Amino acid sequence: LDKEKHLQLAEHISGDSTVSHALAYAQAIESMQGLTVTDRAKYLRVIYAEMERVANHLNDIGFIMLDTAFAFGGANGGRLREMVMQLAEKLTGSRFMRKTVIIGGVSHDISEEDLSNLSLQLKNIEVDFNEVIKIAEKSITLAQRVENTGKLKLQIAKDYGVVGVPLRALGVARDARKDFAYAAYAKLNFSVATRTEGDVSARMWVKIYEVYTSIALIRAAIEQLPKGPVSVAATKELAANACGVGIVEGWRGDIVYVVKTDTHGKVSRVKVRDPSFLNWQAFPHVVEGEMVPDFPLCNKSFN
Repeated sequence: LDKEKHLQLAEHISGDSTVSHALAYAQAIESMQGLTVTDRAKYLRVIYAEMERVANHLNDIGFIMLDTAFAFGGANGGRLREMVMQLAEKLTGSRFMRKTVIIGGVSHDISEEDLSNLSLQLKNIEVDFNEVIKIAEKSITLAQRVENTGKLKLQIAKDYGVVGVPLRALGVARDARKDFAYAAYAKLNFSVATRTEGDVSARMWVKIYEVYTSIALIRAAIEQLPKGPVSVAATKELAANACGVGIVEGWRGDIVYVVKTDTHGKVSRVKVRDPSFLNWQAFPHVVEGEMVPDFPLCNKSFN
């Protein structure tokens, strides 16, 4: 398979992380080619990646609440996620934004009218989401089910190399968007959301904070979006015996791609490390000693 076919495969490794996986692979190839994408493409990559994060976090937050029998939260999580998915489809033609990230940039530009609409719709979603969270905070039964449930110890997290939301819920502000500053993240001001309790509640609140952060990032990217092309031509051939690495902060945690070529410059090896490969190894320590009905809460808080 050539590198473009590999990109299509990357999009399907984790269906809800289409943008993140494709971006990690594309960045690995771009590093091998010495390819620098345009500034506009960098900002658009941020917009698409953060839309993916928002949609998935809204889904998880809703399901965590639903698994405590707080149906109001579950229904609204699904409703708000659907609003983001419809925005994604309007902008890219795909609810999961497939074939949007390409080697050398992105395939879909966003018109000024659509950018204005996206900013407005996200503001409405944020207001709506904020109201849902305010109501959820008043639910004593929700708090009782998620607090001190499924606690992960920091040392276990370190031993297993846990990444993403579960690690940030233990107070470790590790985030590839900051640590490796790909796309346009270095030009956008944001803080890494953390909690310290390491339980289901902490992981849920990290997701909640990240929804607000992602919406703010998208709106900032829209305001700062430069003019210009959205892609540059990628060279067809890769150097022989070369190696490239791509790292992206997916919504579950950081995604890593290592791409190698053979003596003929053909891709000979693609090593993919999805965050779940690490996080699932630590998961048994989270559910140990918990009652069976708490398994779905622990599961969805990690996803």
